[in-house]
Amino acid sequence: MGKTARDVAVLTDVLLDPGLRAKFPNGLSDFLVDGWQGIRVGFVDASLWQLPPKLLVSDDEYKKQMVFIFSSRHVHRSCRASPPPGRGSSLKLDDEAAMPITMRHEFRVLLDAYFTECVGESQVSSLEELMKWNKDHASLELPQAGQDLLVGSQEDTAPIEKVERARAAVGQIAKNGIDRALAQSGIEAIIAPTESPISSSASSAGYPIATVPLGR
Repeated sequence: MGKTARDVAVLTDVLLDPGLRAKFPNGLSDFLVDGWQGIRVGFVDASLWQLPPKLLVSDDEYKKQMVFIFSSRHVHRSCRASPPPGRGSSLKLDDEAAMPITMRHEFRVLLDAYFTECVGESQVSSLEELMKWNKDHASLELPQAGQDLLVGSQEDTAPIEKVERARAAVGQIAKNGIDRALAQSGIEAIIAPTESPISSSASSAGYPIATVPLGR
């Protein structure tokens, strides 16, 4: 995430594996150009690419603005792209939705790893302790919603083999969706609202994604 494309290039330089960084001695900023000349981009249909209400309570005016910007003839674009969300929500693995299998497992693992790095900085050190903290301070931490997602992750018992199969299946369907959109539309990049499933699609496919302001 950055304020400009140059910010994103510099940040990516920092995040790159040293072996990959060595291939770009002058940094990724060398590849930046002034303007969109020669770059073919596609804008998704912002009226369709929106997060479900249970994940985000979005402002109606914001939605209208995004739909207007992404459909406006004043926005410079080479073509339009409307790839499927590709979040794997309908993909089944052993009669179970594949995406939640990976999410439940990875959430607990990554959160516990994060807490391990915060020794002495946090009053909780694991997902289990976080759930207890929320319960003990329910009026403050759980005023409008429960913690079913946290409980589901903590109680997850899926074997790692099943998690890996689910991750591979979700990744493949996301990759196929993005590749198809790029190929069919003849574009090099897809632009979508931040508050949309695009981040899930890109991360599942293993493709890079960046966030910058869209304006004049």
